[in-house]
Amino acid sequence: MSGRADVNIVTQLGVETTKGTSVAASKRFPDLDVELSPDDEVKFYRPAGSKANEVAVPHKRMAMGSYKGPLTYGSLPWILSSLKYAAPVVIGATTGYTWTHDVSATAENAFKTYTIERGDANDAGKSTFGCFNSWTFNITREEATVSGEVYGRVMSFGNTLTATPTTIENVPVALGDMSIYLDTTLAAITGGTGAKLTDVFDINIVIPKFRELKWVIDAANTSFLDTVEQEVVPTFSISAEWTSQMRTIYAAMIADSAPTYYVNVKAVGDNIGTAADYTFSFIAALKISKATELKTGNGKVYGYKLDFQIVNSPADSLWFKFVNVNKASTL
Repeated sequence: MSGRADVNIVTQLGVETTKGTSVAASKRFPDLDVELSPDDEVKFYRPAGSKANEVAVPHKRMAMGSYKGPLTYGSLPWILSSLKYAAPVVIGATTGYTWTHDVSATAENAFKTYTIERGDANDAGKSTFGCFNSWTFNITREEATVSGEVYGRVMSFGNTLTATPTTIENVPVALGDMSIYLDTTLAAITGGTGAKLTDVFDINIVIPKFRELKWVIDAANTSFLDTVEQEVVPTFSISAEWTSQMRTIYAAMIADSAPTYYVNVKAVGDNIGTAADYTFSFIAALKISKATELKTGNGKVYGYKLDFQIVNSPADSLWFKFVNVNKASTL
């Protein structure tokens, strides 16, 4: 028998009906690399009279990892349903479905968990209550990627990978299909009348760790019991040539009242059917926090980086949301 090659290691997942209850991991990503390993918190103790520790106790056991890959229309509902889940809506008589992940700043957000299997034909590690827990989008004209943190309950080994998993739809977001809109009203940027930014060469969206783990003293629980939402400060930034358009926007946003602006980062891909196109859209309320000169910019272009905090806008019932159109009718 030859050694186990890491190129053969795959990750599969299945959406759980009851959070933490194992299901078949019958899906696989064609694009994202999801890594998950045991994360055991071991406490060490040194007795009096000894220079070395002699006792070790694993009080907390769970799994931690990360994911990364290109931005694609097919995989987005899977990673974003751990943030906020709502059932997709079919578009007319087509095979297109709209997934809306409208995240609330003032109420609990429904979310999905997964059973995650990672391994090969020899053996697989398994973790339940798997959840994507942070999201970083880096977008340039050369590449668009998404990455973040994954966690799950204590990892077991000696499992067999679920046979014949279905591959999630693989339709990448092409950067030639993307534009960015920034305006003073939400209706303008969602209705197609907002100001389109013409000289942006870098976009960064960061949704940091969204949920903390709930640990209880109960022998019935071998890992964390549940999760709780926490205070989150998501951010948005753009790097652009320092044109009159950008200077005017900056001057308006830095006024004493620090007005709220609205952004829509939108890509529209191939057609699925009548009024249904593959779509990625990130919509958020923003307030500016910093402006930094970029002396090198994009090659030799003189630019600035504008940093924003993503804020809650009660008047518009908006913090931030992702809207995605693909062919998936369910997870």
